[in-house]
Amino acid sequence: MHNYFRRIRSFRRDIRLFFVFTLLIAIGFAVFGLSYNLYLVELGYREDFIGVFNAVFTVSVALGAISIGAALRRIGTWRALLIGATGTIVMQAALALVEAPALILTLSVAYGFALAYLMTTTMPFIIEWGRPSARPQTASIAFALNAVAATIGSLMGGYVPEVAATVMGGDAQSPETFRIALIAGSVVGLFALIPLLRMREARRGKPRDGGRTNAVQPSSAEQRQTRSDVTVYVMLGGILALGLGTVIPFYAVYMISEGISAGSVGLIYALGNLLGALFSLLGPVLVQRFGNLRVNFTVRAMMVPVYVLLIMFPTTWVVLFAHMVRSVSLNMGGPLDSTFVTDILPSRWQASAIGYRTASWNVCWALSSVIGGWVIVNLGYDWTFAAMVVAVTIASGTFLVYFSRHPMVRSGKVLIALPRRQRAAFAARQAEEAEREAAVDVAGIAAAEAADLTHDPDNLAHHRTTSRTVDLDGELAGSVGVELHRSAGGLAGTRLATPGDGADEGGPPVDDSAGGGIPSAGGRPMAGRPAQDRSSR
Repeated sequence: MHNYFRRIRSFRRDIRLFFVFTLLIAIGFAVFGLSYNLYLVELGYREDFIGVFNAVFTVSVALGAISIGAALRRIGTWRALLIGATGTIVMQAALALVEAPALILTLSVAYGFALAYLMTTTMPFIIEWGRPSARPQTASIAFALNAVAATIGSLMGGYVPEVAATVMGGDAQSPETFRIALIAGSVVGLFALIPLLRMREARRGKPRDGGRTNAVQPSSAEQRQTRSDVTVYVMLGGILALGLGTVIPFYAVYMISEGISAGSVGLIYALGNLLGALFSLLGPVLVQRFGNLRVNFTVRAMMVPVYVLLIMFPTTWVVLFAHMVRSVSLNMGGPLDSTFVTDILPSRWQASAIGYRTASWNVCWALSSVIGGWVIVNLGYDWTFAAMVVAVTIASGTFLVYFSRHPMVRSGKVLIALPRRQRAAFAARQAEEAEREAAVDVAGIAAAEAADLTHDPDNLAHHRTTSRTVDLDGELAGSVGVELHRSAGGLAGTRLATPGDGADEGGPPVDDSAGGGIPSAGGRPMAGRPAQDRSSR
């Protein structure tokens, strides 16, 4: 544990401040998420208006997420976070103060856009400002902090109205007490601006290193591969949301229908968030050992047997266990998906892909929650559990199969996708290939420089014909027609065979009296001497 926190302290300053920002802003959002629907009920609105509000809000998040790629290229990640955080805080406070339905729906549109910029910029910020080697751990910590914030926000949303009612005197279930809870959440979110404004490098917008860039124009094949990757990533996010959206919005109600009290449900959700936070920190460790693809598939697919068990044996303990497994799966799967895809995609596509995925997720979630509600009323919960099992199986299995066959995975360019043994084998193979390429390069340079001597005999000292590139003992020199002459005093001169020379014919000696000479072993030109003919050696 000490080493773990020491690793966190080694992160860049802006990343550590980002962790504090994430925790505080997510607490404010969690309070709003728990309390606002209850606030609308106390204002006298029914489920139909609440459904319209959530639908408008969700679609607005999706539209905002679609535009995030182009926006980040213009304003940068830090400004996007500032706009998203400020807009979220202001809209939360405004929604807590208005009561007219038209104003509520109008503000929900602005709130959705602001929240999209806040949520979707998390991974691009980590990619841009986190060290590539620490990116998986950075993402897992950010997602874990969101889970911790959800726990704290849920507790605040539950207890602040009671405290306010005790202090003010009155009913805890009233518009005034819920309004106080909503404002309290906005105040906590307001403190998140402090670490954001204290950032230095991110605020200046000059990243020291980022994701994979494309200095060279990609080929048409690479462009097709990128489009295919983005399409699969976005599509699988939508399929996953279609399944989860039929279950998660209604699971608390399902718990109560199984005899679990409302107070216990709150504690169960808090415990699930904590477990999700703890296990998400374990994700990078598992990835280092087993590879991202295997861990990702296991984390996503582990919901399938549990919910099949829930359909067959809906006991209280299975109901609780299914919720815990789902919380762990969602909190671990998010950073695994994001970090893997950012290693696969070119840097200019990363933010856009995450934005499209967020949009796909929200649209499919909204659709599936409407369908799921109808199915529950008419057919029961088991059908929604079955739908989730099918969707999770398709999404997790397709992700594993598609990306296992990806050219960058097969070539070893994305080693984190593979288990430790395969990574070691790829690394050893790449090292051997690098050595062979280096040997070929050195031999090629030496041969080229030696060949140059045959065409420029009057400028021998100009060429870097040292013992590193030209074999002065005669092996490489002889292969290109350079004859070396030695005397008792050392290297005496050089005889160059031109294309017209025969192997046994004596050509004219090199005249290096004008200053040309052969570099000695120490790198200094040796004094020119008359060349001897072959018979004198």
